[in-house]
Amino acid sequence: TAPEGTSIGTGGQRSAAFRNGVLVERGRMTAAGPALTYSEATGLGVLEGPAEITVAPGEGNEDAVQITANNVEFDVDTDRSTSSGSVRLVNGNQQALAEQLIYEEERTLGVFTSSGAQARMTRLDADGTEMIITADEIRVLTDAKLLYATGNVTVVDGAITSTGAVVFFDDNTGIAEIVGTAS
Repeated sequence: TAPEGTSIGTGGQRSAAFRNGVLVERGRMTAAGPALTYSEATGLGVLEGPAEITVAPGEGNEDAVQITANNVEFDVDTDRSTSSGSVRLVNGNQQALAEQLIYEEERTLGVFTSSGAQARMTRLDADGTEMIITADEIRVLTDAKLLYATGNVTVVDGAITSTGAVVFFDDNTGIAEIVGTAS
């Protein structure tokens, strides 16, 4: 539909609503939800939730990325999506929880934040033990399995709890490096 008084032929003003189940496919990403609203003026498509996203494994990576959220906003001009509300990402033995996730599909970069709270990443080892990282912001490269967390970082690995300003974690080696002191 075009805004009242505007010809449908005038570009940049149209919007569209899709209901009763929507499937979005872009590159390695597939998303599904009950409805999607698209605005040509903003270039954004908003997938209403519950929304489920799957990013197929990249070359040399056996793990797909699974994301669930209350809604997802897709920028049609980039490969970026913003998932909001009860966001959960699962990638192999890692799971992340936050209120917001900005995900760049080509770089497989996810940035997790939670307004007024912390983002949380849990890694489950083969023996069933968990390592939990909480921080103000957590960035993950899902294909490379690398993590960078900043802001009041806490790492709980079994009986050991460490805090700092920043943590670098390589899931391939299982090594976390904590830098600075928590504020």
